Amino acid sequence: MAALVFAAGSSHSPALNSSADEKLLHAEVDVGIEHWPRRLVDRNGNPSSFAQLLEQAPPGLDAEITLDVLERRVGQCQANMDRIESDIEAAKLDALIIVGDDQREQYHDDNMPAMLIYWGETIQNNVLDLPRDAPEYWKKARSIYHEHAGLKEYPVASGLARHLIDHLIENDFDISEAKKLRFERGEGHAFGFVHRRLMRRNIVPIVPVALNTYFPPNQP
Repeated sequence: MAALVFAAGSSHSPALNSSADEKLLHAEVDVGIEHWPRRLVDRNGNPSSFAQLLEQAPPGLDAEITLDVLERRVGQCQANMDRIESDIEAAKLDALIIVGDDQREQYHDDNMPAMLIYWGETIQNNVLDLPRDAPEYWKKARSIYHEHAGLKEYPVASGLARHLIDHLIENDFDISEAKKLRFERGEGHAFGFVHRRLMRRNIVPIVPVALNTYFPPNQP
């Protein structure tokens, strides 16, 4: 009989790896100052310009994006990630179920599962292939949850994953499954975040659960 002994939620944004100074550089990309343009969308997912988004912004945001405020918040983010990392270690887990979104890293329009459970014996993470002309701070933020020295295999709690697939199907959930990844880029940064930031000292077998968060029409 399995017992749930720990739960946590966290962003896995690459922006968590940027200093306060670098966050201001990210903002320059949004505005369009640099040659590396950002594809912006509004809160409904529709393409939008920076000027259009600025018109929708609530008043008072200028006070929230000063350098000192950003520095304080970067420190708070790092402290809270350190806390989650320590809590995972203290829980002495046999397995960790990770529910994350795949942002067209492994799943695309030819196969976009609403909910997928991976149950291979291991799962791969790899070095991220980035455009050479991208800004260095952007490449640093994007690559941090990927491997730096080549492909790496991480353990999966395959038996627990298969049990979840069977149990959820018996209870009328439409579950997709996979035992291997299609693309060499690896597990995706929602899962690489846990391996490379929250399990730096102690690797626990995982159960990867991928949700379609963004892409219509089959978001859960």
